[in-house]
Amino acid sequence: MMRKPPALRSVDIDRDIQALDAFVCDHPVKLVHGCAHAFLLSFPFSGRDPIYSGPPYLQVTRRSARRYCFDSTDADPVVFPDLLKRYPIR
Repeated sequence: MMRKPPALRSVDIDRDIQALDAFVCDHPVKLVHGCAHAFLLSFPFSGRDPIYSGPPYLQVTRRSARRYCFDSTDADPVVFPDLLKRYPIR
């Protein structure tokens, strides 16, 4: 988020409050403490809202120990893409 060009509206959603507290950016970003799945289900999309989403990383694909306070589950890689498909590109 810090390295991408500013958008008209940027929202960073994280379940880890410490990650949000440490977040610093040169352009305005709305910080949301919570679940991205719940946020996307309740967001009033206009149909032209771009979504940049970092993928959930499966534990089995990592070479090192746990890195996040709230890790993805094995079901997340299936659920999250299905959730994003609800908002087709127009």
